[in-house]
Amino acid sequence: GSGGPPTGFMKDLILRSFFGTWRENGWFKMSRKYTGHKGQPCENDHMTAYETFKQNLKENKRWIGQDDGKGWFWLVAGQNPGGLYLYVMKSPPFGERPLALIKESNVDEFFEKVNWHMLFVRLHKWNLWGGKATEFPYPMMWRLRN
Repeated sequence: GSGGPPTGFMKDLILRSFFGTWRENGWFKMSRKYTGHKGQPCENDHMTAYETFKQNLKENKRWIGQDDGKGWFWLVAGQNPGGLYLYVMKSPPFGERPLALIKESNVDEFFEKVNWHMLFVRLHKWNLWGGKATEFPYPMMWRLRN
C-alpha cells in the first residue's frame, strides 16, 4: 500500500478505537468530546486518534492479552454492543478477526506501507484466526486443499 492515514470507514474506526482515554485497569474509554463544528468529529480528531494509535505501538503500550515474545503486534477487530472497534494484541488472536500484523521492531514500516483498503477487506472476511504469525493473513484451510 501507499501508507499514510486511513480514509473512509477505516478512518472512522480508528477514531472510535483510539480517540479517548485508558482507564487504570487498561481498558479504553471512547470519547465523544469531538472538537469539530457542533461537537462533530473533525480532521484534527481523526489525526489525534491516528497519532495515538501510532504512539501506543511505538511505545509498546496499550495492548491487551499476553505477550508471546515473538515480536509482533496484531491489529484486531472486535465487536460489542457498542459496535465495531480495533485493539492491539501481542499474541495470536485466536477466534478473533485480525487485520494486520505489525513488526514490533519496525512500527514505522507498517504506517509507511499499509494498504487501509486491504484491512477493510479483511474486516469483512468470514474466517476467524486459528494460526501462527507466519501464516497470516491466510486461513489454515487452504493447505488442506493442496
